[in-house]
Amino acid sequence: MEKQFLGLRITDWVGIIGAFAWFPLIIKWIKEYFKKPKLTIVSGEQIEIGFTSFGPIINLSLAFLSETKKALIHKLVLELVHENNDTQKFSWVWFEETLYSMDLPDLQQINTKRNQNAIAIKIGIDELIEKKIGFQQNTFKYEYNKLYKQLSEDAIEFHQIGKNSDELKLTSAYRNLSNLLTDSFNWKTGKYKAKITTYISNDKIVVHHELDFALNSLDLKLLHSNIENCQLNLEKTFINNEIGIRPWQWVNTSKLLNHNT
Repeated sequence: MEKQFLGLRITDWVGIIGAFAWFPLIIKWIKEYFKKPKLTIVSGEQIEIGFTSFGPIINLSLAFLSETKKALIHKLVLELVHENNDTQKFSWVWFEETLYSMDLPDLQQINTKRNQNAIAIKIGIDELIEKKIGFQQNTFKYEYNKLYKQLSEDAIEFHQIGKNSDELKLTSAYRNLSNLLTDSFNWKTGKYKAKITTYISNDKIVVHHELDFALNSLDLKLLHSNIENCQLNLEKTFINNEIGIRPWQWVNTSKLLNHNT
């Protein structure tokens, strides 16, 4: 008969002790499962401001560091508040990453970069990821795409019946799209506060980051000159493709040191 201790066989005690040996590992697994990523965001010093046929644009560099757990960023939203409380909302559209760098003998460096549509950014544990991210207004994109489709349909119809493309300018679709390009210019002189909200997939975590910048009258004049380019680009697309388009004018402004980087 097998020996017993406290009413249990020795083999039973061996099994119990073996089961207890798994407890620390099981507890560790549970802790890892419920652990949340700690995301730190740092913004670059320069903010690129633009206005093109894509509407108002903000491009800036952001660095992400995820601690304790890997993170998957699936959405970035930028809320822009002017000093007069005028508020605009932007969403990320694309981001740029450096694939590799090459040092030349004359101490110069060539960076090979790639742009791609913004869908998600994966960050490993204690991994620092730097991206240049482009933000545009969803409201403008929706309205622009709707009017562009209407004008395209008119252009096809004009072509089919042999109408002169110059007459497209008399259509409501052309006027509406032209007015949208002009009326959507909403940059102002003064201070802006950019509130960036980062959404992390699965963990339902939202991380905020803020930065300030300002535009002066010279910046505004430079950006405003792009409205004419928008109209020329519209005319080039639907009326006369031989029209020349000037390079878009951008404003690079520095971040104001009112918030943590």
